[in-house]
Formats: sequence, C-alpha cells, structure tokens
Amino acid sequence: MPAGNRSRFLPGFLQEEGFPLKESYADGDPLTTKRGGTIVIDKGRVVIIHPRYFVQRRLIDDEGNLVDIGLDESFDHQTMFDVKVRPSVSQLLVRCVSSNGYIPILRYGSFPYASDFMLPILDTPMSSNGWADLLIDTRGKAKLFIAKEKTEAEWYEMMKRLRDLFYSELARKDYHFLGLTKDRAHLNQYLSKKLEILVFAFSVASVLGQESPNEREGGIPGAIEVPDPGAGVIGLENRHASIIARPSEAKLIFAAA
Repeated sequence: MPAGNRSRFLPGFLQEEGFPLKESYADGDPLTTKRGGTIVIDKGRVVIIHPRYFVQRRLIDDEGNLVDIGLDESFDHQTMFDVKVRPSVSQLLVRCVSSNGYIPILRYGSFPYASDFMLPILDTPMSSNGWADLLIDTRGKAKLFIAKEKTEAEWYEMMKRLRDLFYSELARKDYHFLGLTKDRAHLNQYLSKKLEILVFAFSVASVLGQESPNEREGGIPGAIEVPDPGAGVIGLENRHASIIARPSEAKLIFAAA
C-alpha cells in the first residue's frame, strides 16, 4: 500500500500491517501504556518520582486479545522479549533511589485489564526487601504486594518454585504458550497457584471488593495505611485512586472508576 494511503493512526496502521486488532475493546486494550510512579521520602518530604526503568512486554494473540507478559527491567537498551520467568528487581530504579538517598515507600502502577490476581503471566512484584508494589486495574480495584524480609537464598527458592510451576503448566499445553493464555480457566488456575507461591515472600492485600480492616474500624473505606512515611503532604488523583501522605501517616484511597 502506498505510504500516502496508510492510516495515520496507530491502531489502523497495525491492522494494515496484519495485526489482528479488534475495532474496540471493552477491557484489556493491547495498546494501552502502563502508568505509575514511585512514592519515596526525600529529605523528610514525601515525593513521587518517575524514573524510566522498564519496557512493557505484551503480545497480541491471533484473536486480537492482550497477553500481558510483564516488564523488561534490565540495564540493557535492547529489550529481552523472551518467555522466561525471572524476578522483578529493577536495578535502575533501585540505583536511582539509592544514589539520591531516597527512602522507598511504594511503587504503584496500572494493570491493563480487570483481574482478581493482577499478576502478569511471567513476572513478579518487586522482589527486593523494603519494597512494595501497588497495582490498580481498570475497575479501580487494587492489590498491594509488600515484600517480606527474605534472604537471597529464599528469593531464589521462590523463583525456582515459580519457574517449576510455569513449565509444568506449559507442559499441559504441549509447551504452546498461547495455548495456556487462551484457556482462561487454565490460566486462572495457574495464576492462583502463582499467587499461593508469592505469599511466601509477600504480604498481599486486596483493596475494594471486600471489606478492609479500616472499614470495620470505621476508618476510610478502601484505604491502606502506611505508617510514618515522614513529613510533608502530597496528593495524587486520577480516575483510579487518590494517594495522600501526611506527616504521621500515608493513606491510599481508592474509588471505583
């Protein structure tokens, strides 16, 4: 097709190139971009930083559906787009936080579709002591993963169990990756087992969709409290969440989209 007749918009251009994109998506649009940041303490103030530390890895299957593999958080400028289970430890983010003397509170980000698990197929939450990951899906629901204090050997043991799980489930599909991702019942079973393994190394909390301790105690509905983040006040609001930090507490307040 002559260049002058090509679509000027990315979805149309990709369709012309043979990508089986649907005309519209009620959820799980493959062309969405991950949004998020990292909340840290900087010299007694709570601030949000946005270092560039990842490349998102996604596939579009032959039915036009999103397959969320996870993030490439390596040092390399070239993306390692391979089917490989590995821990999420963003050395670029860790280096940024360390070199600036920040104290990390929370890394937060969007999840590209409605999910009870909020886990990519291959990757893990931030697998490093002292870190926490908050994922917010397209319904406004969220899941918080707080890394427990683990030795290096224990982190390796967790990853070995995750790799063994992935390859055993893949073997049930004759090692056909899309065979696993397109079988929703099997995929949910795999993600449920993956979450069971992650609980060994993470404290996991769901927000919205079930009663939180704060609601039972008359606090703010759907709020997670992070104790003593330091001085300062900061607020972040979008259609998914409000994150408010004050000198004596930090609250993550969620509202349905």
